[in-house]
Amino acid sequence: MKGMKTVSFGVLASALVLALPWGGQAQDADQIKELKRQIEQMQANFDRVVQEQKHQIEALQKQVERLEAERSLPPTAVAGGA
Repeated sequence: MKGMKTVSFGVLASALVLALPWGGQAQDADQIKELKRQIEQMQANFDRVVQEQKHQIEALQKQVERLEAERSLPPTAVAGGA
């Protein structure tokens, strides 16, 4: 029984030390750092996707403009240009 009390006291002491503010602050700081890293990564990914979509939109707009320009030409000019 004495050994059990020693183990229980050791476990309790360890739990109390881990629950103290300075232990939690270090863990919180690590968690905050990780969350900020994730935010930066997501922002970079978002910016990359926005840029890719802008390029796709520009390419589609040019294609529309080219097709509209071809449509406004007389039929012989379109046939001769193709």
